[in-house]
Amino acid sequence: MLEAMRILHFIKGLGRGGAEMLLVHALRCADTEQFTYEYAYMLPHKDALVGELQAQGAMVHFVPGCSRSELARAPLRLSRLVREQQIDLIHSHLPVAGMVARAAGLLSRTPVLYTEHNLNEHYSRLTRWGNYATWSLNDAVAACSAPVAESIHKAMPSWPRCRLVTVLNGIDVERFEDLGDGGATREHLGIPGDAPVVITVAVFRRQKRLDLWLEAAGEIVKSLPDTHFIMVGDGPLRADVEAWRDSRGLGERVHLTGLQEDVTPFLAAADLFLLTSDFEGLPLAVIEAMAAGLPVVATRAGGVPDLVGDVGSADDLEAGGTVLETGDVEGCVKAAVDLLTNAETRQTTGAAARARVQRRFSVERMVREYEGLYRSLLNGAR
Repeated sequence: MLEAMRILHFIKGLGRGGAEMLLVHALRCADTEQFTYEYAYMLPHKDALVGELQAQGAMVHFVPGCSRSELARAPLRLSRLVREQQIDLIHSHLPVAGMVARAAGLLSRTPVLYTEHNLNEHYSRLTRWGNYATWSLNDAVAACSAPVAESIHKAMPSWPRCRLVTVLNGIDVERFEDLGDGGATREHLGIPGDAPVVITVAVFRRQKRLDLWLEAAGEIVKSLPDTHFIMVGDGPLRADVEAWRDSRGLGERVHLTGLQEDVTPFLAAADLFLLTSDFEGLPLAVIEAMAAGLPVVATRAGGVPDLVGDVGSADDLEAGGTVLETGDVEGCVKAAVDLLTNAETRQTTGAAARARVQRRFSVERMVREYEGLYRSLLNGAR
């Protein structure tokens, strides 16, 4: 019997972001007979998922990378770790970790697979330059959506292109079945059982345009005064979000839950998921909301149109919501009010949302595609 292939996932931090949560979900259905998975990260304050990975039996390593001096030494430290653990392939995620992994792969003569979770044009100029300068050291690149793949093609036109594939993000769909009516969560938050509820799950940063989300909330309340809103998450704009909420007189209607290990009770308490981002890769939060049977109103950011279903989507499935242009608050408000006031449409759209996720965005499908990619990269090397 062949020895299991050793894969090291390398990422900047292990906080509760979308790309990070994918690692936890994927490990649950990984083929642990053919693959041994280890994990490494660089930011000591972003370690919320370390315990969850270790609880599944995975080994997690820390490679310091907070300061410039630590980042400069990180490739050497990572290459030593790769040799010590006899790693066969480094799977890196997001640009900073990608740059470090490519240099470490060169030093240790280890293949590197890089997953891009976002659109290149929205990174800083320095990040784009570093990505470009080290890109040819990738052995293969996986894009999490078709728009992300197109962004890579535009950004790297002059390099001999390494192998580029699209591997759509996926979740444990069954975890979102039979969530109940969310009554206990509503009671805990002080939301009446019959009130319409709109939810979002997000890291509080500028790309999410939570100022527009709260603007839309204020307009929805004008049409449907009993509506409540749940914002699950936290981040650098927490104080701004609180100020935007209070300036619109929504202090009693917008419930900020902070970071949550399990979002399912909050999704169960909601009727509609609203996303107002300027840009995305393929947002895990939207996939989870759709798996929970929530209809979605979302802006046309990254892979969202293909996820939710839109004019020109390359599938025969019904749409799981409405997709609007970025910044279109008025359109978001109209679509949300239409769904909140029509129970039958809301139910059928939510069912279509779940069907789309079951068909195209399961974590099992994602893991099998990645493991097939690992085999193709490593079989020649072995």
